[in-house]
Amino acid sequence: MFVSAAIAYDGAGRDYALAGIFDKAAGAWKLADDAVVAASLPEWQPIALEFASRAWMASGHYDTAAQVMETAAAKWAAGFARQSTFDAWNKAVVAWDLAGHADKAEVDRLIASSAWNASSAWNASSAWNASSAWNASSAWNASSAWNSAGDSGAWNATADWNTGGWD
Repeated sequence: MFVSAAIAYDGAGRDYALAGIFDKAAGAWKLADDAVVAASLPEWQPIALEFASRAWMASGHYDTAAQVMETAAAKWAAGFARQSTFDAWNKAVVAWDLAGHADKAEVDRLIASSAWNASSAWNASSAWNASSAWNASSAWNASSAWNSAGDSGAWNATADWNTGGWD
C-alpha cells in the first residue's frame, strides 16, 4: 500500500513539475518521502527529498530548499552513498547562497568539505586512491583480462565482445 502511494506521489510530483507548478511538486515529493519511510524503504528517502528540494528551488523558496536538501544530505551520510552526501551538502550551499544566508552556506560548505576530504574510507585510503588494485595494477590497467584479451575472450578485443552476434 505505501509503495503504491510513494509511486503515485512521485508521479504527481513529476506531473506538477512538468506543468511548472513547483510548490505542488515539492509537496508531492515530500509525501513520497513520507510514504517510502512508511513502506520501510528508507534508502529511497533522500531521493524523494532531493526532488522536493529541487522543486522548492525552482519555485524560488530557497530557504525551504536548503533545509530539505540538508535533510537529504544527512540521510545520504547515514550510509546510503558518500558521493551523494557531498553533492547534497553542496546543493544546500547553493540554496542558502540564493536565499542570502552566507553564514548558513558557509556551515554547509564546511560540512561538504568534511564529508569529501576527511573520510579515510572515501578519499584518502589506499583502497581508493593509491593502491595497486585501483590505479596501477595489471588487473585494472594493462592486463589481458581488461584491455587486450586476445584468445581469452574476456573483455575488449575478442569476437565475444566486439563482433559476436552483432552482425
